[in-house]
Amino acid sequence: MKRNKKTMKYIPELWWYEGEDGTELTCIYVIGYYDKYGLHYQHSDNAPYNNENVRLKGKKYRKAPFAFDSHDKMIEGLKEFDARTKRLEEKGDIRKEAVYLCLDLDEDGVLKSDPFDMRGYVSKRGTIFNIVDDAWIDGNKKRFKLTKDDKKLVFPDFGKAADYVLKNYGWWACSHYLKTRYEYY
Repeated sequence: MKRNKKTMKYIPELWWYEGEDGTELTCIYVIGYYDKYGLHYQHSDNAPYNNENVRLKGKKYRKAPFAFDSHDKMIEGLKEFDARTKRLEEKGDIRKEAVYLCLDLDEDGVLKSDPFDMRGYVSKRGTIFNIVDDAWIDGNKKRFKLTKDDKKLVFPDFGKAADYVLKNYGWWACSHYLKTRYEYY
């Protein structure tokens, strides 16, 4: 099979940021090719006679984050990948463990009772909240569908939920939320 520019792929192996302000991305990459059998490239650890032929089978290996069509696309893709990773680290993984904040509001948006929360996790698609503690909804249901308004009430831990209550409803509501949570758990 002929290898041309259409089948050539840039495969990143290692990348890091350097420079005075730490924004210049440096990348070690290899050039390989993609054919109907998968992605092929040669991995070397800079030791003589220690090269490894790598073959990754499947369609998913023909595109990012495994392979890129050009050097510029590779650099931009790695920057996006790092930014997304940092956002997930700051946000926390709500698919494994999350807190749903329950607020009893009147028509004016004022709290009628103390806020409380339910522990659980969010489904892969982000549309269903599964309850894992003793709480339930509508009888014995241990899960409910999240609407657009409900999604802003899901937090990775109760500390971020307390920050939300503090910013939106004041210190009094936040202290009652923490007191309720301490008594319950």
